[in-house]
Amino acid sequence: AREGGVLVRAGEGEEQALDVSHVLVAGPGRPVIDALDLGKAGVARDGDGNLLLSATLRTRNVRIYAVGEATGGDVPAHAAVAQGYAVARHILLGTPLRAAALAGPPLLP
Repeated sequence: AREGGVLVRAGEGEEQALDVSHVLVAGPGRPVIDALDLGKAGVARDGDGNLLLSATLRTRNVRIYAVGEATGGDVPAHAAVAQGYAVARHILLGTPLRAAALAGPPLLP
């Protein structure tokens, strides 16, 4: 990976360097993704400006996924983290993306 890349640990001691230019992390509220100009990368949006995603959180650009509130919903932080882990495992290890993993663990009552 180039200098300033991202190092991901996908298990006990196993690391993989990713050659990426951006990492999107979204917190409470609407994520600020307009500056990324995702349309140039082939990422489509609906009439409300939300990213158009498949059931596995993939955009129309097969190399770009969205997690957390970048998916257009009110996603609690714990669910966003679960989505991020599920997508990272899918990209790095080829594990299937399952709807239950993408929904995240339930909140305690």
